[in-house]
Amino acid sequence: MRGQMYRYSARMDTGGTRRGETIRRLLLAAVAVLSVAVLVLVIVLIRTGTPGVNVHSEIMARINSDLSSAITVLNRMDRSTTSKTMSDIGRIRQYVYAIEEMNKLSIALDNNRLISDDVFIALYGDIDSFEVLLSGAKSSTLDAQTLLLTHLTNLQTLLSQ
Repeated sequence: MRGQMYRYSARMDTGGTRRGETIRRLLLAAVAVLSVAVLVLVIVLIRTGTPGVNVHSEIMARINSDLSSAITVLNRMDRSTTSKTMSDIGRIRQYVYAIEEMNKLSIALDNNRLISDDVFIALYGDIDSFEVLLSGAKSSTLDAQTLLLTHLTNLQTLLSQ
């Protein structure tokens, strides 16, 4: 028996293999249960709105930033009708559009309308009137500019309350 070597065979240790399979199945089941628990927790957190506070404040920050930028552009505009003035009106329209899209995003996320549709109708009407006066270049744009500025600053005041 001195020179004989024994080979290890997996068939010889059937008890250990079954135990290993059982442990492996239990671990897979535990991972699956934990994965489902994490998924449920994430869904619950999203639905309860806990992370929504940060989203809402980010939306408000973006709206306030765009509103301030629109007011700044309007305040810096020349009183004369130039191509730069038309470009500035385009920029103001873009800021108002961005504010409107942030408002829509807020509605989509948590059904929270920050700004009434009437406000956007008034702002776009002001911008359209301003553009008509600029393209005609026959009358003063001061009244249209003042009206648009009044509406923008009123919105800013409303949002800061």
